[in-house]
Amino acid sequence: MVVAGIQPAEENCGLESGFSGGSLGSPVNSKKTAERAGDVNARLHTLTIIIPAYNEEQGIGAVLDGVLALAEAKDWAVLVVDDGSTDGTARVAGAFPGVRCLSQPNQGHGAAKNAGASAACGEFLAFLDADDLWLPDKLQRQVAHALLHEDTGLVLCYELQFLQAGLE
Repeated sequence: MVVAGIQPAEENCGLESGFSGGSLGSPVNSKKTAERAGDVNARLHTLTIIIPAYNEEQGIGAVLDGVLALAEAKDWAVLVVDDGSTDGTARVAGAFPGVRCLSQPNQGHGAAKNAGASAACGEFLAFLDADDLWLPDKLQRQVAHALLHEDTGLVLCYELQFLQAGLE
């Protein structure tokens, strides 16, 4: 999902080479998409991963470890939006190199996503909930689809649900 009127702004990135179920939003600026050439991996550098979080101190580290492992060789921006957490979510997220953390008063999941979209840089937006994990090729496959079908506004995927041992 892309918020109408949002344009990429490099000053929002704040990263030299940031690493920055989920969905992949269509290009923020489709004219820019049409002008850029190259394969999927070359285009992935224009991606911002937005992670809205509320009281996820215990789990946000594993989520960020997973995202950063996927992004190791990429120039992605990762943006955690702390939605008024009362635990150490912002502190944990802010301790990860290359991860930008925004904090706002609690306004709900949708408002946190919108705040992330407004602060994002890059051509594509990818949303990851703070208690979810991605498969290693998820973003490459979604970006490839979006690039082949530039009239597509949103790329979704299936999800696999699992429980941590000891949880019901």
